[in-house]
Amino acid sequence: MKQGSLRQYFDGIACKRLTSVDTVQGKSNQHEVGGRNAFNTLLGTDANRMRKENNGIPTRYVRITDDAEDSLTVDSDVTWYDSRWKDPKRGPEWRLYYPTNEVTRVMREGDLFLLAKKPDGALLIVVAPNGSTVEQQLQWLFGVEATHSIETLFGDDLETGPLDHQVRGILEDLGIEVLPEDSGWLDRMVETFHGAFPSTARFSDFARATLPEMDAKADPDGALLAWFEREDVLFRELEQHVVSQRIREGFQSGNRTDVAAFVRFSLSVNNRRKSRAGYAFAHHVREVFLRCGIAFEAEVVTEMKKRLDFMLPSGSLYHREDVARERLIALGVKTTCKDRWRQVLSEAEHIPQKYLLTLETRISFSQLQEMASDGLRLVIPKARHWDFGGMAPGTEPMSVAEFIEMARKRQAEFGILPGQMAFEVF
Repeated sequence: MKQGSLRQYFDGIACKRLTSVDTVQGKSNQHEVGGRNAFNTLLGTDANRMRKENNGIPTRYVRITDDAEDSLTVDSDVTWYDSRWKDPKRGPEWRLYYPTNEVTRVMREGDLFLLAKKPDGALLIVVAPNGSTVEQQLQWLFGVEATHSIETLFGDDLETGPLDHQVRGILEDLGIEVLPEDSGWLDRMVETFHGAFPSTARFSDFARATLPEMDAKADPDGALLAWFEREDVLFRELEQHVVSQRIREGFQSGNRTDVAAFVRFSLSVNNRRKSRAGYAFAHHVREVFLRCGIAFEAEVVTEMKKRLDFMLPSGSLYHREDVARERLIALGVKTTCKDRWRQVLSEAEHIPQKYLLTLETRISFSQLQEMASDGLRLVIPKARHWDFGGMAPGTEPMSVAEFIEMARKRQAEFGILPGQMAFEVF
């Protein structure tokens, strides 16, 4: 099994698009997901599971949406049984029966339904709203196209390329803890950082140094993506080392277990994971600009003390009355969009067209249209692009190279030469 394969986490996958009779709001209200016997290859036809009673399989239910606050997770079970076990004259009809819980209660006709069997035999049921970005991403991740018929995947069907940051993020949203990869750099990291976590800027410098062949000036899209992905792999590997060592040391205070210390440590691990990726991405974006000779200012304070990630060519120009501020470029930087893209809209009120540099892919068409109508245009590394059919010219996501070319032309309008910072001119 190659490193990065989904087969590390799943024995098999089945997916379909829910019909009305599959949901508790539907016509039958039978708490069953239909599909005739299509789940057989995933769940088997064990004779011990003929009856409905006592055939519950431990199951985690996850409703995942574009708004993290609306996502739900419930640990329960699901029943897999032959509804015709009492009638020997008729062939078996296996059914998947689910209980009412917070997730199944809000399932709707048309939603994506994923049933995954994990190596330990437990099940994972994932429901995503029809037309959502996360629905598109789940279909892309597993290489499926949900219809009312059930599609199943096993073995080689679950082989993928390396699990990148976005894939790891989706799996973790589903409650799957992704195993760290062996980068070959752990010993060097432990020696360099003395077995602890360095500052985010220093760690980003280290990650870039492990990829000396990347030329941001020749290929800004490739360099940005490679730097960030390398740092994500390195961080997870270092985190595994540091956290494992701390757990081995224990949380004892005299003769008692220091629960408060354990809780503080757990929270620090979780908070570091959440904040680190955003800082790392911004560090690498900054480095791409520097190597490409693009003038910029980071963390620019605008209206009501809001902070914009980057303003090009200079944030100081934004506060000058004699400058046409619509000529400036307001850029937000976020690893993922979800509902947070709207934050960028209010971070520079005098610039009507704003940009958001992100790593997210397979954003729904409806969300792209909403962004365009609100004056926001995405910038996404070229390797993460997909089909933008239907988007009006000038509203589809740009590549990093295209954005840099635009920034270069804008700074020339202000008389700033390549590699010259705006504060050297004004």
